[in-house]
Amino acid sequence: MRLCLTCRKLSGSGTLFCSHCGRTFGGRRCPKDHLSPAWSRFCPTCGATALTDPTPYMPFGWATRLLAIAALIVGVRLLFGWCRDILDLGLVGAFGAAGLLTGVPGQFLMVRTLEWVYIVVLLYIVSHFLPAPTGANIRQGLYIGLKWLWRGAQMAWAAARRLLQ
Repeated sequence: MRLCLTCRKLSGSGTLFCSHCGRTFGGRRCPKDHLSPAWSRFCPTCGATALTDPTPYMPFGWATRLLAIAALIVGVRLLFGWCRDILDLGLVGAFGAAGLLTGVPGQFLMVRTLEWVYIVVLLYIVSHFLPAPTGANIRQGLYIGLKWLWRGAQMAWAAARRLLQ
């Protein structure tokens, strides 16, 4: 999205002209669609003097991404808040058993686990709004971290089974 600073209306992000006042974004254009600086009086490519009127603009690509990320943060936080309330009923027993083995209260273990799951899911979602190489690196790091976490959980589960036998 682009905000035309002449008419104060929004236009699409890929448009060359303001959809309301017809002025051009980024400079002046001749009838052959050559781009000229905003201060030029004729086209430097073809020499035409019939140039469009330029307008300054403000790009809103960053703002829409920021708003989308903020909405996702709030949405995921609400979702995990509801999940925690629902899972309190079923997982307290499982985390209580783990708490007996570790000496840490089961409710504390469950809340901390859900907070880490929340952070991982949030990082994964936000990584899709970042530039491609950065987002891919974050997702790869999350994948490697979760793989090691899964291996650690399997080893802990095997050790707990041996203790209980």
